[in-house]
Amino acid sequence: MEIDFSVLLNFKEAFLRGLLITLQLTLISVVLGCALGFVLGVIRSTKNRLIQFLVCAYVEFFRGTSVLIELFGIFFFLPLCVWV
Repeated sequence: MEIDFSVLLNFKEAFLRGLLITLQLTLISVVLGCALGFVLGVIRSTKNRLIQFLVCAYVEFFRGTSVLIELFGIFFFLPLCVWV
């Protein structure tokens, strides 16, 4: 049994459009992630202990939970909090 990949050529435009969207989302995520990380790093270097604690708690929360749990929280619990 052989797989016929020529069928995929019929959907070439859809695959290329999906690739373009994926690359755009990746670039946006990397830029926003680097900017947020830089800002939080600068804020964490302040002498205010409360601000240091809040930034540290934010970072440790997202480092300590798996992405699947975070996605479940966004998908199921965020609508409950904002009444969507």
